[in-house]
Amino acid sequence: MQDVTVLTSRLDETIERWHREAVAEGRIEGQRAVLSRLLARRFGDQTADEVRAALEAVDVLEHLDSIAEWIIDAETADELKSRLASLLRD
Repeated sequence: MQDVTVLTSRLDETIERWHREAVAEGRIEGQRAVLSRLLARRFGDQTADEVRAALEAVDVLEHLDSIAEWIIDAETADELKSRLASLLRD
């Protein structure tokens, strides 16, 4: 009986982890979509297309939040691309 309880507990933990991961992935995808629209609006479609691949490589919400600020603060598209490249190297 104890084996069943342990197994059930592990299964519950796994399901909860899968749920948290799915929620986080959905938030990340949503954030990427918003950033793509901001990029296009601020720097044009060409820059948004160029940066989209870099955005796909970012999977930490806090980093995506930083990128949103960079889109606002960057004077040029090249400055933004440089910051993104630095983030991806680290």
